[in-house]
Amino acid sequence: MQDYKDFLSKGERLLQEGRISELRDHIETGAWELKAKAVTRTVEPYTIERLREDLATTVPGLETGYRTLDEFVRIPQEALSIIAGRPSHGKTTLLMNLFLNVIKKYPERHFFFFSYQESVKKLAVKLITILSGAVIDERFNVTQIGNYISENSTSNERINEGIGKYRDVTEAKRLNLIDEHFYIDDLTDTIAHLSVHHPVGAIFIDYIQKVKTRGRYNTRELEIQDISRQLLEAALGLKIPIVVGAQFNRLVGSKKQVIEGTLREAGDIEQDANLVLGLWNETKNKEDEERERIERRGTSHDKVVDLDLLILKNRDGESNRTVTVTFNRPTLTITDKA
Repeated sequence: MQDYKDFLSKGERLLQEGRISELRDHIETGAWELKAKAVTRTVEPYTIERLREDLATTVPGLETGYRTLDEFVRIPQEALSIIAGRPSHGKTTLLMNLFLNVIKKYPERHFFFFSYQESVKKLAVKLITILSGAVIDERFNVTQIGNYISENSTSNERINEGIGKYRDVTEAKRLNLIDEHFYIDDLTDTIAHLSVHHPVGAIFIDYIQKVKTRGRYNTRELEIQDISRQLLEAALGLKIPIVVGAQFNRLVGSKKQVIEGTLREAGDIEQDANLVLGLWNETKNKEDEERERIERRGTSHDKVVDLDLLILKNRDGESNRTVTVTFNRPTLTITDKA
């Protein structure tokens, strides 16, 4: 306290005497000296002993549940991961499949899915559809399974099994769905609260461009960049994985264009992420291009298609790899390609 009093006293005297040049020097040098005295922490060397202690307590990244993808990547702890794709290419479906995969793989942990796009009602029906693998109607399967559940039917054993699996993990509080559209500061506060009261395995968010802030920004890119920064800080501070969906620019028209810079309103979010997976659905892309012909002739969509997962960024392993998985559209299941 006395240091501050002496600093202000000398500054006032120099001001009264009109010694402006000396006052300027006094402020510049004195401010740094006061800051140095205010610092109570000392910088200690990061020794090999501390390194060993930290490595011993490091939790490994999560396996994705896909054998071919796990050869190259893990969902990193204390980091941000991005799953990016064009609209309707299967981004949310991949997030849901990954969500169920890690719930099954890590039975001692709790997982949370924040949806800014769909209600928990719709998400729950889709998750039960994936868990059951049942097909009632190839074109409107999710809707029909929703009707089956609402009517309390019991005639389809596979759907009954899916409902049972869903009930087990929700009652154990291991599968948690949230559809409240939190602002980013409320979202990170909620994640922090959950990490205190649950053994959090991972947080899933669908998707980052839907998250809002209370601040004012010159561009949407800067706003998204700030959202990404706050999510990264939450992952680092809480020591948990955060997996977010992101949307590619609609102008992306081929797999070759699926690169980090094509993330819609990307800002610098790819720089914040440890892992970036790009999703490409060639069948859906062709269907979009031929929509008029399909609608005119009534051509049916393929039931089972390939999805290409492009490893665009992977700080902990190999990148610039493509893994092809199988997407069963009626059941919403994504599996390793046989």
